[in-house]
Amino acid sequence: MLSFRKYGTRCAALFLVVAFVGCGDSGPTIVPVTGTLTYKGHPVANTYIFFMLADGSGRPSQGPTDADGRFKLSYTNEKDGVVVGKHKVWIGRPRPTTRAEQEAAMMGKKLPLARDMAALLEKYGQGNSKVEVVVDKNTRDLKLDWD
Repeated sequence: MLSFRKYGTRCAALFLVVAFVGCGDSGPTIVPVTGTLTYKGHPVANTYIFFMLADGSGRPSQGPTDADGRFKLSYTNEKDGVVVGKHKVWIGRPRPTTRAEQEAAMMGKKLPLARDMAALLEKYGQGNSKVEVVVDKNTRDLKLDWD
C-alpha cells in the first residue's frame, strides 16, 4: 500500500513548484518614458499628458508636465512607463498651481484659460487630438513639439 506521507509530501512539493513556475510577469511590456512637450516652440507647463493604446485597449499612461514641459509617464501608481505599441496622445486641462486655483478646482470650478492654452486644448485635447506615437522597447526620451 502506498504511504500518503511518502508520496503525499512529494506531490505537494511538485504542485508548489508547478504553481510557482506558472506565476510570472505575464502582463504587457512596459518601458520607462520621459519627454518634453512644447507648443509653438514654448514649453507646455502644468498640464497632464496621456498615452492610450490606439486600439483603445488597456489603461492609459499619464504624467504631469513641469514648468519646462518635461514629463515622466506612469502606468500605475507603482509602475512608471508606457505599454509598447502605437498610442493616441492628448493633453488635459492645466493643473491648478496657486492655492486659489486649487480651491476653485476642489469646488468644481473650471479655471480660466489663456488664449494659447485654449487653442492647444481645442486641437490636442482628448476628443480632438490626432497625435499618435509608437513606443517600442528602445523608446526613452520623447520630444513632442506641437504647432
